[in-house]
Amino acid sequence: MATPEFDLGDIKRRMQGAVSSLSKDLGSLRTGRA
Repeated sequence: MATPEFDLGDIKRRMQGAVSSLSKDLGSLRTGRA
């Protein structure tokens, strides 16, 4: 069974996009008492 080839550059780019999107979403959360 052959192992699949992974493009590390593409994976890193996509992960950086996901992390930046998540940090942007978390930065817009407003927490506090009602």
